Amino acid sequence: MAYHKPIAFRGLNKAFQLGQALGGVPRQLNPDKLAHKAQKRTRLKDFGDPYYREGLEALCHSLNTDSRVNAYGFFLAESTILSFLETRLLLQDRRNRDVPALRTALIDPIIVSGLPRTGTTALHRMLSAPEDHHGLEWWELNLPMNRNASDSREDRIKAAETIIRPRELFTPHLDAMHYIRPHTLEECFWLLGGTFSARTVTEYMVTYSYLDWYYQHANADKKYADYADLLRILQAEHPGKRLVLKSIEHLEHPDKIIRHIPNAKLIQTHRKPVECVPSYASLNTFVCDLSCDDLDLHRHGRAILDNSEKSITAHMANRITVEDHIHDHSYYDMLSEPIDCVRRVYQKFGLNWTNQVAETVALHTRENQQHKYGKHSYALADFGLDEATLTARFSAYSEKFAPYLSA
Repeated sequence: MAYHKPIAFRGLNKAFQLGQALGGVPRQLNPDKLAHKAQKRTRLKDFGDPYYREGLEALCHSLNTDSRVNAYGFFLAESTILSFLETRLLLQDRRNRDVPALRTALIDPIIVSGLPRTGTTALHRMLSAPEDHHGLEWWELNLPMNRNASDSREDRIKAAETIIRPRELFTPHLDAMHYIRPHTLEECFWLLGGTFSARTVTEYMVTYSYLDWYYQHANADKKYADYADLLRILQAEHPGKRLVLKSIEHLEHPDKIIRHIPNAKLIQTHRKPVECVPSYASLNTFVCDLSCDDLDLHRHGRAILDNSEKSITAHMANRITVEDHIHDHSYYDMLSEPIDCVRRVYQKFGLNWTNQVAETVALHTRENQQHKYGKHSYALADFGLDEATLTARFSAYSEKFAPYLSA
């Protein structure tokens, strides 16, 4: 156990242990059983292109073997994977029925990405504030489509509340690191989960071997084909509004995003790796520790460093052909002049910057100050990392983007 778990959370885990004894919570994850359960719950059979299956199997194997997952962790993993499989079935059902929403024209979506803890959340929420923009809330990312004819918006919001409530009650200290509720704007990696060529589950569970598979074998092209269809379905729910999205995962394949969403406007955020990598290590290890009983902070820190380096290396290689679609954004400029940073985004992409937009962004900035929900503290040494190693590993990145890395 890396951290002392709160008494309330330990009680919650005991309840899930009872669930395991009664057979309601699994002790291992079986891809076939999960797929069958998702089919039974949706009354649908067709998962579409079978490319997803390799990733599903790699993810289940990783969760079963990479750490001593506790009862809460198996409950969380099963419920999350089932949700992703159901989304996959629902999407394929709409394709099979050729629903009109799949032909919805996307209104030049804005997609924010960057290494974790580089200000993507703050920028995403500022850009979502104007009236003609729409940032996706967690409840609609969790359930982007109605599950049946009677499944209303309110039903889907209630489902999201049920999922989020345990976090709110049993781990409120996470709010200082990343505040999330059903109506907060969130990472759209939730939409990518059903591809099983995504990092979604890796954000809150230990999945070392899956991440190795992901960086070597994940099918980014098919992933973004699925993602584009889900965006069209969501765009149909918000006619006339530009979708504003963000995920750290988009960092790796800007070329694939533009292939499937040619009119996407991409924003790449930048912050010194010696600051953002340990900040992410702190957040990720704290969250992952809740779902397992033997988290080694130093091993986890090294894995985070390795994967952060792979991610930024992929970005630098894959952005070459789509440079014109990308706006580079400094974390430090956002701290000192947030409204002007948003104005420069509008200027880069030829959007209409007005006094009303400026006032809306300014109001959002005043109401959502940094550390609003508490201060996040951490140290490099906690995760077996040091400044010299980080500086060396990210030297090519730091050299290329030096103008954006000055505090």
